[in-house]
Amino acid sequence: MKKECVTLVSTLLEARKNMRSLKVFELFSGIGSQAKALKNANINYTIVGTSEIDKDAIKGYTAIHGDVTNFGDITKIDAKSIPSIDLLTYSFPCQDLSTAGKGKGMGHGTKTRSSLLWEVKKLVEEKTPPYLLMENVKNVAFKTNIREYLKWKMFLESQGYTNYDKVLNSKDFGAAQSRERMFMISIHNSVGKAFDWNWEPIPNKTFKDVREHNPVGNYTISPKMFEYVKKGRIPKITDNDTTKTLTTKMVRYNNGGVVKDDNYPNGYRYITPKEATLLMGFSEDDYNNLVNAGLSKSAIYKVMGNSIVVNILERIFIKLFPEYIKI
Repeated sequence: MKKECVTLVSTLLEARKNMRSLKVFELFSGIGSQAKALKNANINYTIVGTSEIDKDAIKGYTAIHGDVTNFGDITKIDAKSIPSIDLLTYSFPCQDLSTAGKGKGMGHGTKTRSSLLWEVKKLVEEKTPPYLLMENVKNVAFKTNIREYLKWKMFLESQGYTNYDKVLNSKDFGAAQSRERMFMISIHNSVGKAFDWNWEPIPNKTFKDVREHNPVGNYTISPKMFEYVKKGRIPKITDNDTTKTLTTKMVRYNNGGVVKDDNYPNGYRYITPKEATLLMGFSEDDYNNLVNAGLSKSAIYKVMGNSIVVNILERIFIKLFPEYIKI
């Protein structure tokens, strides 16, 4: 019996060593939070392509992950020209889903930025990836957007997918940032696999875990900003806090909060680009790579505000793809 067990384990280990890599295509790829999470999760993966048009995001992706094939503008992609895919990720633009974006929505044919969701349709129809992963603001399923969101889910169901969606908060996944986002995993019925959102809780982190001491540069908040702080319109961040949601506008208006720091006038300063990078689940090396690639302070704020917290994606991928985890 013991010999049989040893043989079985050896066979499994050999099979794991010889397994093929997960072929991933990142639509609206940004700086590659999915690729970063797959790497952190020790998944055997290959990025077969990305789609991104923002120059800073493209430069940042290359700085962190190296060169990959960027198919560019999703509206110009010929779905037949892209390689076969195991996992298709799509975090389409969120600007038109919120009040700040004037609620223009994501309706098919409306030509809003958020309606680029419907460009994903041609890739799903042509390639039928076994797995799909969507991420967006939780407003995607609220009020004026719910009809189009349900239409999208019904389309996926018509293509043979079962959908699993849930709003997740990054602070529940070991991040020092409170950031709620809707995630939807769609698994093709031919895979014969289900998914649930149950997992062991992760110890919460606080700002002290990402704080940059004596940051180089000027992060002094303006007198006008300090008035907002005094009125409670901008959160105050101490070492024991989590930040609010980081946005692309951190260089002008820090909704995520201002940091308690006695080295600065009035005792507060802006979150630094390095802290923003760490709050999104990227590493100090990633930050250094962005700086070395020539991304400015405002560019780093922008690409981080547009990104996905890596910690959540790691947990999803570990649960979704145990057979691809490298030993």
